[in-house]
Order: sequence, then structure tokens, then C-alpha cells
Amino acid sequence: MLTLARACGLMTADSRVVDVAGRDVLLVKRFDREKTDAGYRRARAADWGLSPAYDLTLAVPVSLERRDLAMECGDAGRYANAENLLSQSARFLLDAGEGRALVDAMEAQVHGTWFAVARAAGVSETDCEKIASAFSYPGFREDRQQR
Repeated sequence: MLTLARACGLMTADSRVVDVAGRDVLLVKRFDREKTDAGYRRARAADWGLSPAYDLTLAVPVSLERRDLAMECGDAGRYANAENLLSQSARFLLDAGEGRALVDAMEAQVHGTWFAVARAAGVSETDCEKIASAFSYPGFREDRQQR
């Protein structure tokens, strides 16, 4: 998921997968610590800003029609829908067109590359089939007023 997020242009924590005793282990570099002569300590915040994405977990969908995110993101709360995501674009200094272009570009990137990214990370074709619906569902583009 971190690789896919990077492909979408998101800032992510440095990470890599290594083999430990015959099993894949994801190593994620801590961005909130810095090494000093005395050991590791909390990193000093030079400028307030967003932390890199680091805990992106694929969840098995509960519903084929509607998905909810872990946190609220728009006027419709946690609803993982394009219109809900765009409802707060002005807070990020994006006009409606810019916001829509970003969502469209990320959606296209995910649709076009998730399978190859997953396979390159060692996910079996069978497991890819099991998780495919997590990357595309009809409700993402459904207009809330139509519901």
C-alpha cells in the first residue's frame, strides 16, 4: 500500500520488505525520531506539516456498495466517496477543478497499477483476486443525492 501511495504522489515513510527467517517483514523508518550521540530521541518539528503516510492497511470490504474510511474526511463523514472527499477541498486551498483533477488522477493511478504493484510485492494472483474489490467499487463515484 505504501508503494501504491507513492505511485499516487503521496509522501510516505521510507519502507522496505525484508526476509526474516523465511517470512516477509515490512520495515518502516520512523520519521518522528532522530539519532543523536546519546541515542534516539523525538525529532524536533522544524515546520508544522503533515506526517508522511505510514500505516496504510488494506481492509476487506464489508459492503459492495459503500465503504467507510477510518477517519472523517468530508461533509458525509467517513464515507469513501469522491464527492465526500471533494467536499472539503477548499480547506486545502484547492478549487473544485483542482480537487477533482487530483481525485481523478489518483483513481486512475490506483486502477491502472494496483495489480502490478501487488504482484511485484509478492502478492499471489489468487490473493489479488480476493482483494480486487478493495481498489474499485461502484459507490466511489455514486452521487450521494441519488441514494
